[in-house]
Amino acid sequence: MLVGASRLTEVGGRVVIIVARDRPELFEYFRRGFTGVHDVGIIVDRRLPDDDHMGPDDGPDVAGRRWHPDIYDELTLRGFAIKRIE
Repeated sequence: MLVGASRLTEVGGRVVIIVARDRPELFEYFRRGFTGVHDVGIIVDRRLPDDDHMGPDDGPDVAGRRWHPDIYDELTLRGFAIKRIE
């Protein structure tokens, strides 16, 4: 589910906030807070529960780019990660 993120800015891309699946309250918080902001997208992490055993090169592909392994750490620790897509 992607909210916003319909166009790119001239200054350097867009921002995607990835929210952990087990933190629906954070998804709603970001969704409400960024409503109407076209260059910010909010998505829910859709990895399968047993994807913790994946290698760093097996991660999800967003817009043709692999996520960095540290995003998984951020999702676990904070419940969300912020990624700039240029």
